[in-house]
Amino acid sequence: QALPAHQAERFTPQIAQFRSQIAQLRNEAADHLGVAEHIYSAHEQHRGLGMAKLYRASLLLDEGNLQAAQEQASIAHAFAETNADRALMARSLIVQSQIENDGFEKTFSIENACNALLLGKKAVQCARRVGDNPRLLARAYIQLGLTLSNCYFQEFGPAFRCCRKAAQLLPHSHRDYVWEDLQKLKRRLCADTPAESLQLLGDKTLQQVTDEVVVKIWDQEQHDISQTARRLAVSARRLRSILRRLGVIHRWNEPETLKDMASQNEP
Repeated sequence: QALPAHQAERFTPQIAQFRSQIAQLRNEAADHLGVAEHIYSAHEQHRGLGMAKLYRASLLLDEGNLQAAQEQASIAHAFAETNADRALMARSLIVQSQIENDGFEKTFSIENACNALLLGKKAVQCARRVGDNPRLLARAYIQLGLTLSNCYFQEFGPAFRCCRKAAQLLPHSHRDYVWEDLQKLKRRLCADTPAESLQLLGDKTLQQVTDEVVVKIWDQEQHDISQTARRLAVSARRLRSILRRLGVIHRWNEPETLKDMASQNEP
């Protein structure tokens, strides 16, 4: 929200100073990455060089330079393919999905949104094959969840499942940028719930938040079983089970429509 003109003038020097500090930090980080790239290249360490490229891509993404960020991430992806490095491959797919998702949020290009989803799914598949690296898999689930819940797909059911899986993989005591990304996903999923639901962002109450979203979508779809099940990406049978557990419907007063009856044949 924009500040009133008289307040904006008062804070202009502080904002300019803050932006200058951020730019200086970015430049210093880029210089350090340049040194790291030189060292890794001299020793033919493909993973270190690929990670340096991904960090540089993240810096460029933070600046809003999506094209340059994509170029750096693509180089890292090529290193991963050449050396059959699944961990580096998963990381490069995560970053590329982030870039495409940011591109969609800026241009609302359907192509960007679809690319982000495809890359996010590949990242999860690749991270699963890495082995004992729950943090990497959590990052992949978070990125997929952020993509599924954007304003184009709005697939909140699958996004909640990604959120739950990521929360189970991350240690509760370790709070870093991955944990912050998880909180971002949770806030997005809870954005349309009542204000008191914001208190339920902790991992232990995620099921309660999920239940509230199910009921909210049920109301939005005017109690249509088929449409609600489609938006939540579950079968009509599974949705009925959830709604009965929540006390929203009972066997003797479930809606009976031709569309609902047809959906009973779903698995």
